[in-house]
Amino acid sequence: MNIIYLHGLSSSGQSNTAKKLRELLPEDNVVTPDIPVSPIETLQLLLSLAGEYRPDDTIVIGTSMGAMYASQMKGYRRILVNPAFHVSDLLKENNGERLRFFSEREGGCESFEVTETLIDQFEEMEANLFYVGDVTPESESDSLAIKMMFATVRKSAAMAIFTGRHSRVVIVLLKK
Repeated sequence: MNIIYLHGLSSSGQSNTAKKLRELLPEDNVVTPDIPVSPIETLQLLLSLAGEYRPDDTIVIGTSMGAMYASQMKGYRRILVNPAFHVSDLLKENNGERLRFFSEREGGCESFEVTETLIDQFEEMEANLFYVGDVTPESESDSLAIKMMFATVRKSAAMAIFTGRHSRVVIVLLKK
């Protein structure tokens, strides 16, 4: 089985989660690429991964921003952990700043700059993430944001919500 793990913003394919997946699933091909900061470059990476790994023997797991990207890999079984569908909001709070990566990235890059262009790219992508009918939760949380998301986005999925370190962890399993 191929398992593609897509990490969150400011993380890398060498994060603790990526390492743990490789440790726990030694018989599987665990693919943990560094996601580019640019959404345009990331979408190109996703197309490349889709060309290399067939949907019938691949599961895509994404956390936070990586879950947002995983949600776009239609045709694949996907596990979205605490999906961040509004990365641009966080970037706006840090506009003009240089943010450090939490874990080592290929090529040794240690940080990235938050620019208006980057924010605009994320906003454009986020505006086109879902179509009405994409997701249906098994249960909804008290969170207004999650209720609003699922009020407009419904199709075939299961959702579980846990209280955790990231304030709230939402896991969404999307069918092919």
